[in-house]
Amino acid sequence: MIYKPAEDSFRKGVEALQNQFKQKEAMAFFEASLLLDSRKQKSSGQPRYRSYYGLCLSTTKGKMKEALKLCRKATKDEFYNHEVWFNLGKVEREAGNQHKAHKALVRALHLSPRKTEIREELESLGLRRTPMFSFLDRDHVLNRLMGRITYRKPREAQL
Repeated sequence: MIYKPAEDSFRKGVEALQNQFKQKEAMAFFEASLLLDSRKQKSSGQPRYRSYYGLCLSTTKGKMKEALKLCRKATKDEFYNHEVWFNLGKVEREAGNQHKAHKALVRALHLSPRKTEIREELESLGLRRTPMFSFLDRDHVLNRLMGRITYRKPREAQL
């Protein structure tokens, strides 16, 4: 059940987040929606609220550890929501976890294939080649070594 004042605060936060200059205002709205929802339902708040609050924590205050914790918890609670996966991907990227960011964004795209902002974020993250030995983990020493050996730098445009 959605608590109306918490949802109103959440919507205002989303609107403020879309305006890049109102990040702190958005964070205040998300924090308020979390507080209102947790008081009403005696829980830690809706996963969407936690996810967006975590996103704001990472971008405005740089509290990566707490932001990652909130976003990861939100994906466990609401694994079917593309928004929480998208936010997790952004926070993972901000924290420097490119591989985890890629996985989260692919999951978000799988849940909502028509969202162009997810595709754009994935493209800005960059495409990765498939590992040489697909039966091994991407981070396995053999895959890393073969990747370094077979990597070719792109040629610069000749004038």
